[in-house]
Amino acid sequence: MPASFDPTRVPDASWRALGRALVEGGLGERVLRETERILPARHDALRLPLVHRALRRDPSTGAAIARLFVYDDALERDRVEAVLGAELVAQLVAAGALEVRGDRLVAHLHVTPFADVLVVSDGLTAHDPVIPPGPTTLELSRCLPARIEGARVLDLGCGPGSIAALLA
Repeated sequence: MPASFDPTRVPDASWRALGRALVEGGLGERVLRETERILPARHDALRLPLVHRALRRDPSTGAAIARLFVYDDALERDRVEAVLGAELVAQLVAAGALEVRGDRLVAHLHVTPFADVLVVSDGLTAHDPVIPPGPTTLELSRCLPARIEGARVLDLGCGPGSIAALLA
């Protein structure tokens, strides 16, 4: 993330509104499952152009949101505002989470659906990136017991804490 991004400048209510808008807009595991089938286990520099092409051909709102918040693609501002609302977009731009590039927006954070939670992390171009959960993390989560009560769990140095968020 650029040095100008300050997540504390986005009110908690706005983070919740972002989460609701993304879920209602269709950002979910279906979109990720389909895009992760494109050249699996390949470096993003090789596969991202193909992922972008596939998502641009998908007319769904979920695919558009995935382009912006998961796969580092610019999206038309009016399309983003149709999903998030102009006020929330303005707050995210002011905080540096979204950057205006002409009539498009670029995200400086990743929002990845993971089981029943949305995990916010920075992208791979950040100075010291926190890697978002990927297919391996999702597979690991499927190995967890359905309920863990009274147990202590340590999720240290494991990316954005996806497993800890899921267990919580």
